[in-house]
Amino acid sequence: MQMKSFGTVLLITLCGIKSLVATESVKPSALVECQEALCARSAAVNSVVARLRVTLHDRIKNKDFELNGAYLGDAAGNLRLRVTTESGQLVLDMGMRGEKVDICIPGKSLYLNGTREELLDHPRCQLTLLAYCGRARDLFFPSVPYQTNVSRRSCSVNGRAYCNDIESTSLQPRFLTRLTLNLTSAVIEQKDIYARSGADGGRVVYSNYRFPVASAAAGKPAYPGRVTLHVPRDAFVLEMDVEDLSLNTPIAATKFAIPVPDGFKHEALTAALERNQSLWEQ
Repeated sequence: MQMKSFGTVLLITLCGIKSLVATESVKPSALVECQEALCARSAAVNSVVARLRVTLHDRIKNKDFELNGAYLGDAAGNLRLRVTTESGQLVLDMGMRGEKVDICIPGKSLYLNGTREELLDHPRCQLTLLAYCGRARDLFFPSVPYQTNVSRRSCSVNGRAYCNDIESTSLQPRFLTRLTLNLTSAVIEQKDIYARSGADGGRVVYSNYRFPVASAAAGKPAYPGRVTLHVPRDAFVLEMDVEDLSLNTPIAATKFAIPVPDGFKHEALTAALERNQSLWEQ
């Protein structure tokens, strides 16, 4: 049995290997109970307003930047993320309404508009992970949704389940995500994402979970105190520590709109990404 556990751990830790051969299967009841708890937790959230402490690690230039963030998101998938320096200078203002994406980068006097699809087509962009998991329920209350045309292969090691989701409609199956679940706590610890080409699309790490006392009465279910976005190859790592989080307060649709500042260059998102997938190098 020990040899089986070691083999499974080895396969899981080798991130470059996408085909996970399960040597210990998950007990169906344990995984189903965890899935149901996660889905119920996510479904109870209609909106999120969060104040964040943000740290950007630029591994290419070996620099770290201490920043502040403000996040708005609703159940429809609309979101807005504003990032400022500690002195209050705006660094990034990003909004998503439906499939529409608007990005304002004051340091470059640049305003970009496009779609989620355009971000997904450029997996090395620093902001593409937000197209995958930036919605309020995905970013702070991730779940394991039941999907049609997606097969799931799972195994467990020491109280954790590892689930590969594989698209089953194409002639050649395509890996979509790999989830790491803590079955005891009923939380997701990591989500690995694969780009449409099958290449590494980055990962999201959920940690420092907070389990509010009497959460049902307070209306605040368990949530991660830190969400870390790792772009492919870890060139950039964005840590977001939750300083304050409010749920289910009405958010006006106008809050997700980003006006075009006077004097800014207005450009299509795809044109900018095809020039350079690093938006800060435009």
